[in-house]
Amino acid sequence: ALTLELATYRNINRNFIITQTPMNAYLITDTSINKGSTDRCGGKVIQFATIAGYYIEVLQKISKYIDFISVQYYNGAPDSATPADVKNVLSTYTNIATKVFGGDTSKVVIGMCTIPENAKPNTTCLSCYDQDGTGINSCWDGKDRANNIVAPLYRQLGSKFGGVMGWASLGDMKNPDWNPSNPDWKPDRTPSELGTFSNPMNDAMGKSSRR
Repeated sequence: ALTLELATYRNINRNFIITQTPMNAYLITDTSINKGSTDRCGGKVIQFATIAGYYIEVLQKISKYIDFISVQYYNGAPDSATPADVKNVLSTYTNIATKVFGGDTSKVVIGMCTIPENAKPNTTCLSCYDQDGTGINSCWDGKDRANNIVAPLYRQLGSKFGGVMGWASLGDMKNPDWNPSNPDWKPDRTPSELGTFSNPMNDAMGKSSRR
């Protein structure tokens, strides 16, 4: 309902985009990949794959109003930070684009964790924290993810690749470009002040990027 209300307003004054950021579990109907379940539906246990079927139907009906969706490939399987899940990440990405947007992959963004998190009950990046108490972050290296997930999709789809969304910039405590509590932070930095930086996602595709 909110998406439709926003779309009506945007017809009058198109100064904003409409997007959603769903968990991948709510978009994958294949039970061999999406094996999780929840009991938050009135105490009844329901498979995520079943919920995905309903959610996809809703998205199909409002897809023409949505500019893009950023899929959380970090809050459940298949996880972009887990090497064994790469094949499923790649296959479900194109399947989601086909089911929701008629194959338009430019409207599907891959969400990845960009920082480690400490182990805690509410950890969002399930594979990006110290799981065994060794003090070693278990999250798959960003450059490896860029080479094995982003680069193949970019080579295959080119400008039709929807891109990458990073969770979460607020955790990047040492980066003055993102952290307002850093004394060097400047909200009005110009592109020349930010400069060109080396980004593993772009390096994997042979490109440089600007913040």
